[in-house]
Amino acid sequence: MVGMPPQTDVEGGYKFLSAVLFLLVALPLAGYAIFPGNSYASFLSYPSRLLLVPIHEFGHLILIYFTEFSGIPSSYMDTPIRMTGSLFEVFVPFVFVFFFIFGSRRYALACLLLVVAGSALINWGAYIKSASNPSGSGINPYMELAEVSLENHDWYRVLSRYNALDKAELLGDMLMGLGFVVALMGFFSSVFEVNLVLNYGSSSDFMLLMLYGSIPTLILSLAYFKPSRIVFSLLLLIPLLIHFYKKVLPGLEEEMEEVDEEIKEEEAENEGKKNQTNSKVS
Repeated sequence: MVGMPPQTDVEGGYKFLSAVLFLLVALPLAGYAIFPGNSYASFLSYPSRLLLVPIHEFGHLILIYFTEFSGIPSSYMDTPIRMTGSLFEVFVPFVFVFFFIFGSRRYALACLLLVVAGSALINWGAYIKSASNPSGSGINPYMELAEVSLENHDWYRVLSRYNALDKAELLGDMLMGLGFVVALMGFFSSVFEVNLVLNYGSSSDFMLLMLYGSIPTLILSLAYFKPSRIVFSLLLLIPLLIHFYKKVLPGLEEEMEEVDEEIKEEEAENEGKKNQTNSKVS
């Protein structure tokens, strides 16, 4: 791949994990992000989306137990407790994304977990949008099935407390748009990186890898013509393009100059050999 010196000696476990997560997690979640109303996409992505539920509920439990042990009046902590579930659901995948970028430099896993983080953002947005009309059933913090109502819908309680219930649709659409962009950037970047991991090595520039994923994401955002998706696609694309022109392009120009010099030296050497051969013949 242009501008990406490969890192070789990829471990077999890394290859296997990348392939499994791509097929069983990233691909279904990306399909569901693109086709949320499709029954097949919903069915195939359901196990991966279900894994986010315990993370969401654990976020509630952390503050619930903290409130109980600290002695803080529960009335003061009601809003933070209700917000923490969605925040924790998004926070946990991003923690692992940053670890695989800056810690172990396993960019394939970082891209694959970006798909999970994007799906968590989509869930958060959909949850906020449903605050205007809570219905159905859900899981409570103690992992029990319960009917959804105005009393137990987290974001109905939060938004109504701040008189922002009329903004539920807008906030939900923005988060779902951001989640769509993050999930697809991670997915399309993982297509490149997992292919490298399985067949060649691994890339050395995560920003450039994200740039490869951002182009098809922007195209899909334009195709759906949803303003939030287009705006977030452009906002994330701009710093990637700046990185390309400031960091990657100068290196490519130097490489091209080196190649040109090598070609000229080789031509000069061949010309010298040709002249020596002609002089011997004459």
